[in-house]
Amino acid sequence: MVFWYQVTNLEFPEMRFPPLSAVLMVLPLGVSAQNAEPRPIMGELDISHSDYGRSGNGLAPTVEAPEFDRFDVAARLALPFAKRGRVQFSLDRSRSDAPDTLPSGNLTDDTFRYSNSRAVQLGLVDGPAYFGAFAVAGDIEFTPVSAFDDGDFTVWGIETAWVNDRWSIGAQLGRLEVDADDEETINDATIISVSGAYYFNNGHTRLSARIGLADGHQDSDDLNPDPTWSRIAGIELEHQFKRPIIGSARGAVYAGVDFWDTEETNTPLGNIEILNDRVFTLGVRFTFGAGSLRGRDKHMAPRLPKFGPWIASTTAVD
Repeated sequence: MVFWYQVTNLEFPEMRFPPLSAVLMVLPLGVSAQNAEPRPIMGELDISHSDYGRSGNGLAPTVEAPEFDRFDVAARLALPFAKRGRVQFSLDRSRSDAPDTLPSGNLTDDTFRYSNSRAVQLGLVDGPAYFGAFAVAGDIEFTPVSAFDDGDFTVWGIETAWVNDRWSIGAQLGRLEVDADDEETINDATIISVSGAYYFNNGHTRLSARIGLADGHQDSDDLNPDPTWSRIAGIELEHQFKRPIIGSARGAVYAGVDFWDTEETNTPLGNIEILNDRVFTLGVRFTFGAGSLRGRDKHMAPRLPKFGPWIASTTAVD
């Protein structure tokens, strides 16, 4: 019941996207329009719960929560246009239950409270191949004592994917910028994300893995910003029920684990602080318009990383 209350009380505030003209120029031109396959409208609703465990010399357990839960609601809608075009819109809301005050009585510092993001992905499809660009705008908030860390973020870049009958692979390359009063999150970062999946059980079961890297700075408003990188590695197993719930809507359950490692080099002292996040996730997904997980992946743009929680994982190390 607590989980359902968290999910049904999530809100998505208004956000604006950055201009897309720069990233859209990289879309490949001249993609063949011959032998076009039917391309349905696709939708997805994703509801999940994650359990965090934190460690590392960058964690200050007297003021930073070493354990907390995160609740997520995300939605994606993919629309075909022209002969090979695809545009996809996404919403993502994450919220943690980290307390404002720790059992010791200290106020909780540098700990994630919530994030919101909106994304658009625009690209061209040629058989099993997809080429496109993406842009994300969002905001992030920390526990009250860390309100000066709150800010807005934007991510934009290019992406590609290949989906066939047995496996798929996707990749994104982009740029991350954060605007906050006290920039203790990673900023001015290059983002690289790669994911792959193997399908079995006629495409209704999916084993996937992902890796990601963010290479940037913290304290970018200081004279000497601290070089910072954050790495993600994870694995997920998803199973879709073959019988539709209603119409073309099919339900799936999934479980996964992610390891988020952040390393900051303090300037000018040179000492290195490390934070390790271990994140277990259980969730359900409802897909509209596809008869299998393989079909969903074929007709939707690659799933974007959860940029809000990713950015938040870099704050506690500072």
